Amino acid sequence: MNTDKFQLMIVEEDNEFIQIWKDYFSKRYKTHFIKNNSNLRIDNKHNAIVFNANLNITLINKYKNNIIFIIINTKAEANKGKFKIFGNKIFVERPINLYKLEKKILEALKASVFQENEKIKVKNFYLFPFEKKITCFYQKISIKLTEKEVSMLIELNKTKNTLSRIKLLEKVWGYNSSIKTATVETHIHRLRKKLCVFYKPKLEIKTDKDGYIII
Repeated sequence: MNTDKFQLMIVEEDNEFIQIWKDYFSKRYKTHFIKNNSNLRIDNKHNAIVFNANLNITLINKYKNNIIFIIINTKAEANKGKFKIFGNKIFVERPINLYKLEKKILEALKASVFQENEKIKVKNFYLFPFEKKITCFYQKISIKLTEKEVSMLIELNKTKNTLSRIKLLEKVWGYNSSIKTATVETHIHRLRKKLCVFYKPKLEIKTDKDGYIII
């Protein structure tokens, strides 16, 4: 696999470790090193981020949708609630074998590349999650979607039955008491307006007392 375009961000405090990581990874990857207390802002296009579980996670909150490799001392650390915010996380236990870590990174990259090319059939349409768009088999029309709109369509497409507002909140927003159910109605309304562009066939989201369903 060509790794030239693969970007890696390493959050590390120890200069000695930084040099070791740099010597190993920088020849094959676009590698960025950043200290935990840095105010440096880096774009959100990194394919993978490696950071020490003992460091403050605030810095990389904005990168939580990337592939995150979390360096831990013991397996017990992997159960800490603070890591729940990271969707695509992989725990790596010390002592670190850089060769094995690179193997894990490449495996994750391959999976990511596969997902980027993935398309999901929704009725007479194709949904491209990583491109955030939906197209029709029979019309030369493509609609751009937001991340939440993609997630809603994926969840609605998984079931042949009506999906309740609460279930949709749980699946898409990780529902908690601070989120109002009006959030769903607002996003569904915006998504319906976008889907109105399609005609013969149409793609519609029906609402009833039990929730939502794609028809």
